[in-house]
Amino acid sequence: FTYQVDKKTVTILRGDDGLQKAPISNSFHKFDMFFEQLVWNIENPHLSFGFLPNNFQGEAYFESNDFYNAGRAAAIREGGTESVSLTQKLNEYYLANAKQPFTVVDFAKYIKFLAVELRPTIFKLAIFGMIYFDSETDMITVRQRLFDYMGNAKHTHDYDILTIHSVIPGQDNATLNLLNWDLTIHGAKNILLSDTQKVFMFPKGGDVVLKKNRNMEFSGVVASGKFEFHGKDFVFDYEMFKVKMNTIDSIKIFVEANEPDVNGNYPYKKVQTVIENANGELRIDAPKNHSGWGKAPTFPQFQSFKESYSFYDKRQIFKGVYNRDKFYFKLDPFTIDSLDNFRNAGLVFEGAFSSAGIFPTFREKLTLQKDYSLGFIRETPVGGYPIYGGVGNFDREIRLSNKGLRGGGDFTFSAS
Repeated sequence: FTYQVDKKTVTILRGDDGLQKAPISNSFHKFDMFFEQLVWNIENPHLSFGFLPNNFQGEAYFESNDFYNAGRAAAIREGGTESVSLTQKLNEYYLANAKQPFTVVDFAKYIKFLAVELRPTIFKLAIFGMIYFDSETDMITVRQRLFDYMGNAKHTHDYDILTIHSVIPGQDNATLNLLNWDLTIHGAKNILLSDTQKVFMFPKGGDVVLKKNRNMEFSGVVASGKFEFHGKDFVFDYEMFKVKMNTIDSIKIFVEANEPDVNGNYPYKKVQTVIENANGELRIDAPKNHSGWGKAPTFPQFQSFKESYSFYDKRQIFKGVYNRDKFYFKLDPFTIDSLDNFRNAGLVFEGAFSSAGIFPTFREKLTLQKDYSLGFIRETPVGGYPIYGGVGNFDREIRLSNKGLRGGGDFTFSAS
């Protein structure tokens, strides 16, 4: 800790030895923060988190207070006492004595070990955020995270895998605004929200704003199973475990190929039609199932809240002749379950088709076509459809796909 009087700047350094490795605990955002230095000019309402100027590593990370995985559990056990679980014994000791802090010596006596044998593992538990340990007084304070860890191992307590890696050499990894407590993290290329449901977020420009209790605001891309959502003003709601998508520029979909490859596998194919101008929310999993331990086969789910559109104005479709202002399919609000394992036949979107006056606007369903576009094949009603405002009549089949609007049937022109 240093204070430069002339610059009115506070600097706090995290070292790389012993307890200096322990993270900075952030109770507002509920993240443990791993970085090298914190810098604050007391006349400026912003704190900067990053690395020393001569350290070009630039990699910081921010770990949820409820983070847990098998690798972490193994790392905590590694190098510890083989005959007992220290996390379990710490839990037992705390429940039996109902007091803290307590000394390493007192705890060692309780489990019949020498204190000197325990201290290396005690240091490790402090670094992993399970306890607070004061090496000068030899005092241990058990953190809530240790009790949660015990529940995680037994799957009686929900946990997550939320870690944000920030890699941005030569720049601040994060900035805390003291006026509204927004913590803006830079250099976050991707963030895994759920490993069981395979949901990732890719913040635009690597920037994400942390709000209270792990809520996040960002723009960019959310990938969930076979869907990609591109847009801005996205909000990750940690408690409800969903992403609110206020402005979705486009939804891109992937499906299984119609034919197997040379190895007999069915690769993914990108649907050639995108859904545009949407908004809605992605429900990643049940709100109390961040870990994915509870089986929830209908998740992840997406629900749109307003009409959206598919257009057919690509250059390769009759050189872009279909003007999107008049030629489009307007999708009704829709809901799709199981975004990671839905069947191709499950892609069905009800709505209305506007053909720039070729036909009257009519209701239809968009489905997956053989060329991997969204379209439809339908018969006209009895008597056919008037075309071009009544100059003629068309009867029989109408087809829409990336091959354009096509028909097979009879044209009858008005005698006038």
